[in-house]
Amino acid sequence: MEFVATMTGQSLPNILKLFSSKKITGALNISELDFKGTIWLKDGQIIHAYSNKTTSLKDSLRSLNILSPDKYAEVEESGLDDYLVDQFVLEKGYVQDKIITYIRSHQIAETLYFVVELERVSYELKKGQALQIGNESLLPNYNWLVEIYQNSYSWVQLRNKISKNVNRLKQRPLKNQEITKEEEKLHNMCDGRAIKDIILWSSTTYFKAFSILASLVTKNLLEIEDTETIMNSKVISEMVKVLDSMEQMPGIKTAFVVDKEGKMVAKDSRRAHSEDQANSETMAAIFSTTVANFETNMKDEEDDSTNQELIEQLLVERNNGDKTLLFVAGKFILVTEAFKDCDWGLLRLSAKRSINSIKQLISM
Repeated sequence: MEFVATMTGQSLPNILKLFSSKKITGALNISELDFKGTIWLKDGQIIHAYSNKTTSLKDSLRSLNILSPDKYAEVEESGLDDYLVDQFVLEKGYVQDKIITYIRSHQIAETLYFVVELERVSYELKKGQALQIGNESLLPNYNWLVEIYQNSYSWVQLRNKISKNVNRLKQRPLKNQEITKEEEKLHNMCDGRAIKDIILWSSTTYFKAFSILASLVTKNLLEIEDTETIMNSKVISEMVKVLDSMEQMPGIKTAFVVDKEGKMVAKDSRRAHSEDQANSETMAAIFSTTVANFETNMKDEEDDSTNQELIEQLLVERNNGDKTLLFVAGKFILVTEAFKDCDWGLLRLSAKRSINSIKQLISM
């Protein structure tokens, strides 16, 4: 069976289900922008998954305080890739078997859920290609297809609460709220540690740990720590391409991105060449304030335990019939201005696709 396709990340469960039914053995290579990953299959079952975005085995061991700086340096000097590091540290007596299995389970889950988030990816199956790994017997014996099939949609919803570009969460007072012991454990861990380290220290599954953190955010017991998203020239350039493409749609006047702090992030080429900096900042402030006012008015003043995304989109129509559509994703707002004869359905569809592309760019 040959399989080469370009599809959404949300298509992954169905692709894996197909391979499972045909009991495929091989490597499913997945790529998108700067993401490169592989899912290894044996008789249709997922046995391992890893990517260039996955936390490495040696970094996980260091995070868990299992590898001292000297031992970590020794692993580095060995020159072994992530697939072979396990046997090296086992032979040295640095780690127990069960720790390797636990870390591998988090690596597999991290890779699979990363793919699910991607907007458009290339899949290529290398049938018959076998996994070369130090100790295959320590890979977790788990039905990953069932997990990813059940949780792929839920994962996207969780990411709406804690996006990829958020690295840390800050504790808020527990007050008198009742929480589970698992929630309390992870709440206490949010003491400046990175989210990926908290998940690794959770002693539970990757998905469950992330779900608990998202629940604590929803209950307003954790808040997202403000972190500056690094908007390098490459990301801005790619974002402008998305905006320029959107601006080509009939009826659209202009498109640009602002953040909730009232700063202009990127604008389409035509607007960039015709608008001065002062006017840009004024427009950014107007739309960030508009979203903030709506979110404030929607909050239940008697219960501040919800801290979820209140606004996804707003449509503002002027007296002359022209429209302005605001699409909100985390701390960013896509603003699209259109003439009155612009098709509302197409405008909304185009904006949704564009904001998804922009979300991928800013989380790289």
